Parts: sequence; structure tokens; C-alpha cells
Amino acid sequence: IIGDLAVVHSIDDDVFGIDLTDGSIRWQYAYSAPALTLHGNSSPVPAGDGVLIGKSGGKLVKLELEQGLPLWETLVTRPSGRTELERITDIDVDPLVVGDRVYVAAYNGDLAAVDLETGALLWRRELSSHAGLTADARNLYIADSDDGLWAAQLDEGAGQWNQEALRYRDISAPQRAGDLLLVGDDQGYLHWFSTVDGSHLGYQRIGKDAIPHR
Repeated sequence: IIGDLAVVHSIDDDVFGIDLTDGSIRWQYAYSAPALTLHGNSSPVPAGDGVLIGKSGGKLVKLELEQGLPLWETLVTRPSGRTELERITDIDVDPLVVGDRVYVAAYNGDLAAVDLETGALLWRRELSSHAGLTADARNLYIADSDDGLWAAQLDEGAGQWNQEALRYRDISAPQRAGDLLLVGDDQGYLHWFSTVDGSHLGYQRIGKDAIPHR
């Protein structure tokens, strides 16, 4: 929700601007999604004079709010591979705005930093993710598609540490609490890790069901 506008990203990858005063559709940004995509998508993220949308096919878009027109579009990861399955490069991770940059990751693709004003790609490194990412003043923290945890420098994406204690346990997006990272898994456990070196500090089961990705 941005002012009197609700921005909705539908499962078929269209984006709607809905007037909160009467429920009418103020604008629609239509997008032709690839033949095969992940079941899910990213949430719209307010950013200055617009809203950020991560799309199927590895594209990040910033839309203006009056008519839903694109201010810029950036291809974070170009689909590659011989089959439709190999070519899935969806951005299902919510874009993360830190200062004048936006950080985003694509499944089967890359982790990248993009200039918030121009959409210029500032850096990119190979790292597939569909869960989510967070940040502090130094680093990005991200769960990859094989359920490893990573820390990468905000400035240039250089890796700081990698933690594989929860490999293949379908972990949630990391959430930061001071110098801790909190991560849930598919068995209902909540784990905490050090942001400094990624060490696994403890865990507690909070239920029998899997903890959702977000």
C-alpha cells in the first residue's frame, strides 16, 4: 500500500494499481511470463517515486505510480539452458532497498545490486535464491536455493562466509535481530546464526509444521 494505492502482483505476473477509495483498477502493467515459472512471485516494494517488481524471466522493473508505466527495466539474469526447466530465472525474492541501491536475487541466476534511480546494474554474482535476503550496515544475508546461508559485501558482492548446516531443509528467508540471523526450517525449528562468521549458535522447535519461506 502506497498512499491511496494498493499495488498487487498477480500469480500470472501482471501488476495492478488499485484505488483504495473505491476499489477500481487505476492501471495495469501486463507482462508475458515465460512458459514455465516457479509457483509464486515477489511482493511489490515501494521505492521513492515508484514501486519495484521482481518478474519471471529474471527482470527487475520500477513502475511509476500514476499510470503504472516503467521508469526502468533491468535484466538481472538472462535465461539460459536447453530446456524450459533450465531456463527458469524467476525473481521470487522481494527486492531489498538499502540507501540508493536495490538488491535482488533470481532462481537459477544471480545476486545483484542495481542503482535505484537509473536501473543500472552495479554488480552481479552467481547465486540462486527463491527465499529471501536481508542486510545490515556491512553485508547482505541470503538463503540460496540449496538452503545454504551466505553473507556478501554490500559494496561489491564479495563473499564473507557460507554456512551449510541446514542444507536441503527448505529454510526460510533469514531475518536479522541485532548480530543474529534467524532462520526457520521444514521441521518447525527456528535456528540462530552469527552475522559475524555464520556460526550456528542454537535452535528451538516452535511447532511441527514447516516454517514458511517468508
